Amino acid sequence: MGGCRGAGGPVEKTDSDAWWSTLRDNVFGAYLLIKHALPLLERGDRSRIITFSGGGAFGTFPRYSAYATSKAALVRLTECLAEELKGRGIAVNAVAPGMVATEIHEATLRAGPDQAGREHFERTEAAMAQGGVPMEVPVACVEFLLSPEADGLTGKTIAAGFDPWRSERFRAHLDEITRSEVYTMRRINPVHLPDGSLKERLS
Repeated sequence: MGGCRGAGGPVEKTDSDAWWSTLRDNVFGAYLLIKHALPLLERGDRSRIITFSGGGAFGTFPRYSAYATSKAALVRLTECLAEELKGRGIAVNAVAPGMVATEIHEATLRAGPDQAGREHFERTEAAMAQGGVPMEVPVACVEFLLSPEADGLTGKTIAAGFDPWRSERFRAHLDEITRSEVYTMRRINPVHLPDGSLKERLS
């Protein structure tokens, strides 16, 4: 389940209907598909749900607040459903594909730096000039998550081009990874900060 980027540009200049449409397509669309597919998924021995996260899910994405908000919501939906469905034999994970050369990035280049924001425009321009992340990378990540090798892993967002999902050590510790908070969306509690001046000031 992927989605669309939708409304972009400074928030005060965005079309409100387009902004809301982005959330509806990316979040509500995923919810509806999952809801109505569940009866079929429950018939399987090892069913899998894979959503697609993206830019802004784990960091700010100025001028693309609708897209970023929808992708953050999709990550949380993934985590909620993973917990809800874990006793029903259904694993739920998300893939962050990276900057694959798609129409979304072509639209950024067409929009130009004034609408897209200079930093994002230049980053996209540089990435696309180098060909972007090969499509084979997120495809291989999805194939892994669908395979028996990923059994036991649920509730995680895996960055296809950055996280070590290909490594034997990663695959040998899937149960431990699932029990931990790695590859999830979490608020950083000051208690968990390494010892240092900020932690001391907040204590």
